[in-house]
Amino acid sequence: AVAFEAAAERASATETQGPSIYRQLEAPEGLPARTWYRNRLWAPGLETGYSSEFLPGLRSAAALGEEPLDAALADLIAAVERLARP
Repeated sequence: AVAFEAAAERASATETQGPSIYRQLEAPEGLPARTWYRNRLWAPGLETGYSSEFLPGLRSAAALGEEPLDAALADLIAAVERLARP
């Protein structure tokens, strides 16, 4: 939450628009089990393909256990913190 708040503050204080937030947050290697999707915020559901999943990388990691979830969360936080940097 702190990383998202810092990124939002920076975005509201900036007069010029930079690269799209989606491009800045994309997963370079793609999402687990569907590398062609790179959006960390949402993607088509892994099981249904039609409904969307919010934070799909965290969902996939949570299914694998606590350690993978912690690693995926740290990766997402690092990506959001990069948004907050000038």
